[in-house]
Amino acid sequence: MTLYIDEYSILSIGRSMQKNILLSLAKNYILKQNMATMASNAKVPMIDIGANLLDPMFRGIYREKQKHEDDFNIMLQRAFDVGVEKIIITSGNKEEAIKSIEFCKTDPTRLFTTVGVHPTRCTEFDTATNNNNNNNNSNNNSEEEENTYLSELVDICKKGKESGSVVAIGEFGLDYERIQFCPIDVQKKYFDKQFILAKETELPLFLHNRNSSNDLIEILLKNKSKWEKGGGVVHSFDGTLEEMKAFVDMGLHIGINGCSLRTEENLKVVK
Repeated sequence: MTLYIDEYSILSIGRSMQKNILLSLAKNYILKQNMATMASNAKVPMIDIGANLLDPMFRGIYREKQKHEDDFNIMLQRAFDVGVEKIIITSGNKEEAIKSIEFCKTDPTRLFTTVGVHPTRCTEFDTATNNNNNNNNSNNNSEEEENTYLSELVDICKKGKESGSVVAIGEFGLDYERIQFCPIDVQKKYFDKQFILAKETELPLFLHNRNSSNDLIEILLKNKSKWEKGGGVVHSFDGTLEEMKAFVDMGLHIGINGCSLRTEENLKVVK
């Protein structure tokens, strides 16, 4: 690979801008070299276990505005070219699970998904119940009505597992840093109820945990008989060493990413 620079164009502008342009060109050149090397070697096969591919930004849409052309397929191919062999799409509610299962059909040997409801979206369970009650002109919440949304999730999950597209339960768990989206009591209630998905399918858990480890551990232990066959991973872990050990002692794996590397304590946990 060769880097070409038009010296006449560079010299015709100010020194500060020259520096910025040269730095940008150099970074782009190095990035392309690294990508080419990785693609040619492909020594380490990788699986992306938490890809939010349903986010519209992957289609060039940011804050409901089209900022660039839809380059979704190019992005996917770039990942495959550098050694990503499989991708697990993260679903955050029933609607997303249905969409991601359908999308997985376009590449069933490399695309997979989870099924579950994110803690910040657990009010959807109650919303579905209230809508059902309003349609029936009833003010009484029966157990059957309350579990309609959950029953539909179980059905989606079972069928998805049979077809090979659904490989984990989640993303679900607790998030006490964003309770403006869903109160703690609602999060805990439906985190607990979603273990029926693990019990019915024996699939691993894809867990979310933000400032909620004590309650998360308590509910996990309470439901261990429902999920221990499948195991699971605590995604994007940024907790303490003691919390990490508690999860590992239960037989769970710890997932790390940028959130896991922000503080000195984080780094000690990762070590």
